[in-house]
Amino acid sequence: MPTQVQFRRGTTAQNNSFTGAAGELSINTSNSTIRVHDGSTPGGSELATVASTSSATNLTTGTLNSARLPTSGVSAATYGNATLIPSFTVDTFGRITSSSNVAISATVANTNITGNIIASQIAPTAVTSGSYGGTGNTVAIVVDPQGRITSASNVSTVTGVVAGTYGGATVEGVFTVDTYGRITSASNVTAQVANTNITGLITSGQIASVANTQITGTITAAQLQNTSVAAATYGNATNIPSITVDAQGRITSAANVAVVAGLSAGKSLAFSIVFGG
Repeated sequence: MPTQVQFRRGTTAQNNSFTGAAGELSINTSNSTIRVHDGSTPGGSELATVASTSSATNLTTGTLNSARLPTSGVSAATYGNATLIPSFTVDTFGRITSSSNVAISATVANTNITGNIIASQIAPTAVTSGSYGGTGNTVAIVVDPQGRITSASNVSTVTGVVAGTYGGATVEGVFTVDTYGRITSASNVTAQVANTNITGLITSGQIASVANTQITGTITAAQLQNTSVAAATYGNATNIPSITVDAQGRITSAANVAVVAGLSAGKSLAFSIVFGG
């Protein structure tokens, strides 16, 4: 009987997981090919068959599987969609060697637009859809460089201020103004003048026109207008004071009147007070 020689053999999966010794051969029973091993590479190197080495022009049936095609460096993916344009590089063999997506940035002139632009084709702004203005309201809006309203709000035209006259000779008007420059509240308060804010001399006519509740602090002597009274002591054992008082209660003149001789004990003593302007 002649001698029979057999090599290691197995399916493609078994060959792929087998690392043979350097120069060792194994048979791939899945496609009837020979693997040559180098002692380190799992699966070794598969020897090409005549059918697999035929040129593309001689292929009439069958297809080349992906394992026999060299990689091109292109990432397997879907390129191009409604907002992206695919960009490709093709080599001299007609293979795509690189591919990427490029955002659509083409400018379309308004003269090239036919039909109507619908609401869904317009980018929304921050404006809340609704009704603005009407009775008791005015509208505050912000417009961008494209003429679009980017914000809108109602501003009440009713401020709550009572119609009336504010401020006067003895009262001061107090007002509150909002960010739109509108007076939103108004009231009158009694005018008060600190004595340190008084300049010049206060005359008798001015005393009557300023209520004491309107003056804060104490009016000093230097702030009172001088009268014609000479600063002195009036009245003593031999003199009776004679004074004149104005409508504001100020002494406007004073003099000493000598006591009349012959007054005895038990008799009344009178002195003269003259009231005048």
